[in-house]
Amino acid sequence: MAYLRTSPWRAFGLVVLALSAILVACSGGGSSGGAASTSTTTAPVNTNTTGSQAAGVTSLTDPGALLAGLADVTFRLSDPASMPLKVAVLWSDDQGQTWRPVAAVTSLAQPAATSPDPGVEHTLTWDTAQDVPGFAPNVLVEVRTDTTSLRAGPFAIDNQSISTKAGLSRHPYLQSTTDTSTWIRWRTLGQRDGSIEFGETPVLGQLVAGSGSTEDHEVQLLGLNPGTRYYYQLVSQGQPITPRYSFRTAPAANSADFRFLVVGDTGMNNTAQLEIAARMATEDADFFLHTGDVIYPAGGIGASVSEYNARYFRPYQAFLSRIPGFPVVGNHDLYGLYGQPFRDAFTLPSNGTGGNLEELYYSFEWGDAKFIAVESNTLFQYSATGIHMSWLSRELRQNTKKWVVVYLHAPLYSAGAHGDNVALQTNLGSLFENYGVDLVVAGHDHNYERSLPVKAFNTDPSYPGLVHIVTGGGGADLRPVNPTANTDVAISAYHYMRFEIKGDVMTGEAVTERGAVIDRFQIRNQ
Repeated sequence: MAYLRTSPWRAFGLVVLALSAILVACSGGGSSGGAASTSTTTAPVNTNTTGSQAAGVTSLTDPGALLAGLADVTFRLSDPASMPLKVAVLWSDDQGQTWRPVAAVTSLAQPAATSPDPGVEHTLTWDTAQDVPGFAPNVLVEVRTDTTSLRAGPFAIDNQSISTKAGLSRHPYLQSTTDTSTWIRWRTLGQRDGSIEFGETPVLGQLVAGSGSTEDHEVQLLGLNPGTRYYYQLVSQGQPITPRYSFRTAPAANSADFRFLVVGDTGMNNTAQLEIAARMATEDADFFLHTGDVIYPAGGIGASVSEYNARYFRPYQAFLSRIPGFPVVGNHDLYGLYGQPFRDAFTLPSNGTGGNLEELYYSFEWGDAKFIAVESNTLFQYSATGIHMSWLSRELRQNTKKWVVVYLHAPLYSAGAHGDNVALQTNLGSLFENYGVDLVVAGHDHNYERSLPVKAFNTDPSYPGLVHIVTGGGGADLRPVNPTANTDVAISAYHYMRFEIKGDVMTGEAVTERGAVIDRFQIRNQ
């Protein structure tokens, strides 16, 4: 039996022991290594304890729907200050008919207990690849003491062998996800065929073929269900070339509860960008916005594939396969052939123009919210008329969603190096204030700023004003701030933002690369 033995709690020690010999002796044979084992364990571990109180397992955290490689099993034990206690951690892939000890690869450090119950939390790192070298769709894990046991699952374990015939230069990334569809893109080293196998469970079961042999792959999944988690993997020449990933479709149209991230002015491939990216990868978000300047210094011109790989796709690789991104073009991105490398790298919603303005401005919906991306560097800044302004007016006038968020690169109001933009205020301020925009988020200035509610164009006495955010601290060199009369908070710091919408309230936080929250605020729906 592989088990943990806890010494008296106040001794602060917890040691992982692997007692395979005991397992064999108790079960009459068998192996601890995956499907080859036929031994069974059906009763709690027999352990002699003294004292009137017997410690037990009080909670077991579900490890997730899909595991691979090293995975954590986290549980709590009660703390009655009793004598030593044996704790067994077991797994099963046949609905609990057969139980085997997990292949534990780390010992556990026990912190001081602070309360009798729920007691101390412990995390055991499980080498799932040793126990399940392939794919197992229905796995259970159980933690047992002599008196109690708790079970988690079922979940899938995916340690399936991956074909190396089609190497990836750009790992999968989600684009233009809706409540019923998503695009998935990736790049291979050389021209290869490519398909996607997907499904609502890790077993997958559905296959969508790509368009043939190419380096730049783009596949759309259609007919999906709203607010549903889907699993997928990339396939080439009939063999999987990635592990299984997962994503969630946008919620139903009337849903107002979700989370999203925002980052801007990132494309440096420096320490600051990588630290922000690593922190963002720990977030549980539905999607993220990018406020522009994706690639410095000139939008990847001359080496667009390698520049985008180095400055965008590799830094954010840890979450691009599960969180769709919706970037807006920045001025540095436009330096590259008026944003052509930007348009080549992303598949963004259409604005209906059908020309070289496609993907430079667009809108998308997520639940009961509309997000509008505006190209504020040239079009909307220098021209107050035209198809782009007609489009924006129509998007705002015809909106039926509860929430409206506009995001752009150059801000209307700023305490940063670029300062306020009078042209943008003139062209866009009245539309934003009079057509129910709840929040405006920009980049361009390399700092964080939140304005006071601005009320420059709306004359309704009951109108509370519109908050403008500048979030340009994603990696580019920071610049000083000089607060203005509109400024509520202004900080020169590397950061990203996380937002949560719940009903009529939006909560926003600015978070540094170290995880510190430097600003927190709430906005009520207008």
